[in-house]
Amino acid sequence: MKKKITLTSEHLLLIQNINFDEFEMGELFNTEFIHNAIEDINNNPEENRKWGQLRDDLIRVEEKLDKLSELKECHAWGIDQWNLFGGTFVMEDVALILGQFDKFIPGTEESPLGRQYPKELEDHFWDLYTYIWTNLTDIMRLVLYFSNRCGLSEGTYVFDTKKGIWEKE
Repeated sequence: MKKKITLTSEHLLLIQNINFDEFEMGELFNTEFIHNAIEDINNNPEENRKWGQLRDDLIRVEEKLDKLSELKECHAWGIDQWNLFGGTFVMEDVALILGQFDKFIPGTEESPLGRQYPKELEDHFWDLYTYIWTNLTDIMRLVLYFSNRCGLSEGTYVFDTKKGIWEKE
């Protein structure tokens, strides 16, 4: 089986502007109150009969929060899928990166939805954005794979799953 990714000069401009960032995986959650509630239910037979199901649910919540807290020490890197380029509006981001920011429809500069662009241009921007978003995992693999092979350039790249390598057609 083979995968194909075709990159144009516009795709490459957008890819080089992807907002790659670092973040912490988890958050430290204090489960003391949950633990105390579980203990209170366990230590009283009448409460245990009455709230046994709730206690079981609290135990599951406490376990999940403890797992998330363990991830607090994990550092990660990634891309925000809802904000690929770090700006506020996708169309403005794409237009700016491609050098077409000034082609917006006059009068939309202050729009709460961001500057609006002519339909044909906006459709083109969305096509580029969607292609990158849809293929982002393979694109990132390509970037890493070709990092010591002269980088990426316009063209079609094929991944041969049997060989486990990318090649440019």
